[in-house]
Amino acid sequence: MKNYLFAAAIIAIPSSAVAAENANTLDGFVSASVGYQDNGNNFDDIAPMDDLEDNSDDVNLAIRGSVAVPLEQDIGLQVDLGHSQEPLNFGYYSGTSKTTSVATHLFYRGAGKFLVGAIGQVNFNQIGVYSSQIDTKQYFLGGEAQARLNNLTLTAQAAYRKDDFGYADYKLDGVATTAQAKYFIDSNWSIAVKGEYSSMNFDLADLDLEQWRLGVSTERRLASVPVSLFGKFGYGESKADVAKLHDTRMMVGIKFHFGSRTLQQRDDSGASLDPFEGNSIPFVYGPT
Repeated sequence: MKNYLFAAAIIAIPSSAVAAENANTLDGFVSASVGYQDNGNNFDDIAPMDDLEDNSDDVNLAIRGSVAVPLEQDIGLQVDLGHSQEPLNFGYYSGTSKTTSVATHLFYRGAGKFLVGAIGQVNFNQIGVYSSQIDTKQYFLGGEAQARLNNLTLTAQAAYRKDDFGYADYKLDGVATTAQAKYFIDSNWSIAVKGEYSSMNFDLADLDLEQWRLGVSTERRLASVPVSLFGKFGYGESKADVAKLHDTRMMVGIKFHFGSRTLQQRDDSGASLDPFEGNSIPFVYGPT
């Protein structure tokens, strides 16, 4: 239950704190989404793993809260808290992954036209397989930038990524990147295309791991209430040597906004940055 307390804490922010709608006021939202995820692998083509389970599917759940606070003129801090649950399938181990994430963004925003900043993030993962549980952490530290071109917002992130499984005798680290293009059909309706890519090395086995995901999303804010509806669809793959996993995700959700900013105004002066997705690393435990 403690993973959901942040939502209540954010909602409790006094409405007077968000009454003024300009770059020097707090901005934020709380969202909840549900969807379907289908996982699969190519182990049928790889001996001796060809007798392993090929695919699994289940419900995906996610909640998120985000708040951006001005520190000085044109300098701000954004904090993201999130929790998600998704199915896993990697051969011998099929189960559920739960991720709680905390991300902070320190940024400079120039006249609503561009943003440059730094991001630090920690994901706490609980991977449940059969009757056991594996606790892992993922760390991200890097930079991000955003540019506003009329109705188009371009965002890019790059960070050093390290995954910690609680063992001191190996290192799993590399680079994580994202790129997104968001187009506003009108001030309260957007459509976006986003790509994510991670490249990592597991030094104990000299194993290279690549992960990528491509997705599209749309969001529509309602006219009479501070609420928007959104939908996402994405496909991703994780690959280590000849072993490959893939997943297809479809999500729909609702977002509760603070204040009366339009979606386009939020990209100009509000909580407009996303955290990194938490991708589990099954190959460390699977039959590689």
